[in-house]
Amino acid sequence: MKKIVFLSISPKTWDGLETLWDKATADSENEVTVIPIPTYKRDSNNNLSDAQYTLLGYPDNVPITDINAYSLKANHPDIIYTQNIQDTSNFGFCVHPAFHTNTLKACTDQLVYVPYMCTEEISFDNKPYLESIKMLFICPAIKKNVDRIIVQSKNQKELYLRYLAEGNPKLIELWSSRISYNNYPRNEILKKYDRQTVYRPDEWNALLCPDSNGHKKTVLLCTSVIEILTNEHRVINKLIELFEDHLNKSDDYVLIWHPYPAIMEAIKMLRPGLVGDYDNLVSFYRQKHIGILDELPSPTSAIIIGDEYLGDACGVMELFKTTGKPVTLLDYGI
Repeated sequence: MKKIVFLSISPKTWDGLETLWDKATADSENEVTVIPIPTYKRDSNNNLSDAQYTLLGYPDNVPITDINAYSLKANHPDIIYTQNIQDTSNFGFCVHPAFHTNTLKACTDQLVYVPYMCTEEISFDNKPYLESIKMLFICPAIKKNVDRIIVQSKNQKELYLRYLAEGNPKLIELWSSRISYNNYPRNEILKKYDRQTVYRPDEWNALLCPDSNGHKKTVLLCTSVIEILTNEHRVINKLIELFEDHLNKSDDYVLIWHPYPAIMEAIKMLRPGLVGDYDNLVSFYRQKHIGILDELPSPTSAIIIGDEYLGDACGVMELFKTTGKPVTLLDYGI
């Protein structure tokens, strides 16, 4: 009997573990446990606030275990999958100290890190940029405590190898065997469901299937945090132009707009002058019934339903690319 534990940081990120859970539960010899764990906001003085912990919101077929009902130390699972390895190195977000990697490492034979965040694929030619983003990918816990990493792509594996091995041939060989990308869950879940079986809110159906003919061409429009922080009103003006144009072509295709969920929080903190204009943009989209406003925490449904991608270079675009469907970057006229 192999004991396997999945530590989920939120039901909103369950799609980042789901296909690994499917595989684990398919083997009757495995004892599989899913444990949601508490998360917090953390400031530079190590003060914790805004505790988040819920057992609700997971798929009905996934049994959920309360943190107080399962002792990692006593059970010592063979494998623990975790979505967070930042411990105390992330000023902004952390999990409960009981689930920091040094504690987890002592409770399992194999600690596997499955990063939820997807990023745009990165060119290795821009060395200053690579150095500037290093801490997004590498933190002390990886070298000390993580046994295996599952990443989104070959490019990401090479990025981790660059940072972890730093050119050392022995370390390259070691970490090459520990990092995989062929079974990354956020890619695999796009194969698990199709347009008919993937979850979507009921209100989407009126636009997606307006008549008995069924399928209507659907375009996924994605707006990223980085793009709106960088190009500000250029992004807002371009989106207004696109929305107005779509009003005249709504019979040709359905538009699903997926603005990154963190956009409003980011502009409130970093571009407060944009708050009113962005809020008006969202209101315009709603009031004019431009299309579907995707407010789901994950873009999985929109990616599966979408026939084409239009938008920013970002993690959602990279996920969409894995489906083989057409991708077009939105030009903000810079």
